[in-house]
Amino acid sequence: IDQVMGFSWKFLLPLALINLVFTACFVVLWPGVSQWLLGISNLLLTVVLVLAWSKLFKLGGGRVEI
Repeated sequence: IDQVMGFSWKFLLPLALINLVFTACFVVLWPGVSQWLLGISNLLLTVVLVLAWSKLFKLGGGRVEI
């Protein structure tokens, strides 16, 4: 449970907040945009953020717990 909570707080919550801010900016700047375009751009941003975040920050620091 500790590893799941650490993963959620250190990895998923910041990604969700970045995604939320991006989506809000996208909706405000382009109010007449298609929902499909918004969904596709949101999905692409999520993939890019997950890949970048996983390369920049290693969870666990290489520790192995038994």
